[in-house]
Amino acid sequence: MDHYITKELQWKCEQLPSLPEFVPLAKTHKKVRGSCTSIVTKRICSYIASQSIIAEELDGDNARAVLRFTSGAVTAKIGLQLYSGEQERDLIIVEAVRLSGDALLYIRECKAILRAAKGSSSGSIDGTHRSQLRRPRHYKLLKPLPIGKYRLEESISAIENADQLIKKDRIDAKINGWTVLCSLTTAQTSDHACATYTSKVILGVDGGETSTDINMNVFQTLFDEQEACDTDVENHLSERIRDLAFCALNNALHTLQSHRSLKSIMQENTYIESELVSLLIDRVSSAAKKPYEAYLSAACLETIMQASAKARQNAAQYGAQDVLMQGKYTGECFFHSLATASQHALVALQVS
Repeated sequence: MDHYITKELQWKCEQLPSLPEFVPLAKTHKKVRGSCTSIVTKRICSYIASQSIIAEELDGDNARAVLRFTSGAVTAKIGLQLYSGEQERDLIIVEAVRLSGDALLYIRECKAILRAAKGSSSGSIDGTHRSQLRRPRHYKLLKPLPIGKYRLEESISAIENADQLIKKDRIDAKINGWTVLCSLTTAQTSDHACATYTSKVILGVDGGETSTDINMNVFQTLFDEQEACDTDVENHLSERIRDLAFCALNNALHTLQSHRSLKSIMQENTYIESELVSLLIDRVSSAAKKPYEAYLSAACLETIMQASAKARQNAAQYGAQDVLMQGKYTGECFFHSLATASQHALVALQVS
């Protein structure tokens, strides 16, 4: 049960566990000397109460606490663990680890908590004087990868590395894997041979276990409805993965179309002209809720309909014209790229 820490709510730790052997401490820890356990926990609770931070867990038996911080639209969850020093009786170790959420918010609050635990006057700072979260305003463009010097084996190795990252449990590793996959399907960041090969892998054209896994991961992400997560941060990251999956598909279609090979591929893989077209139209219809996803879907539709008359016929039957008109109107209101992509898709739809 979540609750706010107040002066009445105390974190009472009767006996601290000893630090396990051969277990390294996190970098974010403090060694407190000359203070008993009740004083250290009182300092921590006093600081937390002053900031109205939510405590998800206060375990006195195991000397463990789980705290949740919120600043604007970002949140962070921090775990605190107290240890006793075996060789020094008056030594208390306070360890903090990030369980989930925003890294910058965690760093700021973690430092403040550790200062407060040590009894530093700078720990209990007033909310009006807390340092602001600083993030970079501009992002550097990806530098071109020197894949042109590699052989096909190196291209396959790069795809396998991306596949391994996508399969990991950690969401930051998944995002890195999807980002690599997007880069490998773009001729500007890789050579044309690698971009073409990776694009075929995404569409499931080239055989092989890795190719099948990549194709299944991409289309499972596209077809599955996004499930609501526990926190806004997790929802944002999950949405980011979906956007990267749509981006990889868009890059793959555009790369193959630029090499005049998409038409022949669609003749052998009819699902692109039917099921995929239907999915993309459905995603464009959600432009008001997910404009970026709708923009990428409209761009994919344009490329598919440029390459296939059957895809244009199916799109017309699925009501693409009305959906694209609505997407264009929605984009003109607040997202110009969506309006442009919808207009281009409408032009491709009307080609006889």
